[in-house]
Amino acid sequence: MRQKDRNMAKVIMNLSTKQVEINRFNDNKDFNEIFKYFFKGYHKYITEVMAKIDPVYFNSMLDELQKEVDAEESALTPESNPTTL
Repeated sequence: MRQKDRNMAKVIMNLSTKQVEINRFNDNKDFNEIFKYFFKGYHKYITEVMAKIDPVYFNSMLDELQKEVDAEESALTPESNPTTL
């Protein structure tokens, strides 16, 4: 990677080692949190790469993301969030 790219990048993630090399985006986020953030916007590309690099890790992250979606959806349904009068 060019030094100019390293100096300009907000985030550099090593998908092979699951490490955040540079994080000027949000210092409080770990690899998994940043991975999920970028997956939401670039799922097509990330799916293609991660299926080749580390399918076991990728499948575990998909499971985690699905649980988060399910939790958000259940919080929005009237049955799971009854109001009292």
